[in-house]
Amino acid sequence: MLAALIRRRLNGWPTATAPFTLGGWGLPLAIIGIVWVAFVAIDAGWPRAATNPDLGPFPIIEEFAVVIVLLGGLWWFLGLRGRVKPVVSPEAGDAGEQAVRTSTP
Repeated sequence: MLAALIRRRLNGWPTATAPFTLGGWGLPLAIIGIVWVAFVAIDAGWPRAATNPDLGPFPIIEEFAVVIVLLGGLWWFLGLRGRVKPVVSPEAGDAGEQAVRTSTP
């Protein structure tokens, strides 16, 4: 999500005024956030017997990651796949008669 935020900030977001804004600090803070998340992910995945005991062929962090990815994929496949509608641009439609829309829960 932070990468998407940085991409939007580089493209000029936010465009409207708001009661609270980070101003020029928004982009540097988002980059610091990505660096921090990467550091924490590396630190959590670093193989250490004290924090990641070996319970078999894989340490706990890999087992946890595999379970989360499988549950997320199953949730998308069974629950969300049919709810997402394709985005239709006015140029692709019949002379702009179709509206641009996405429908997600």
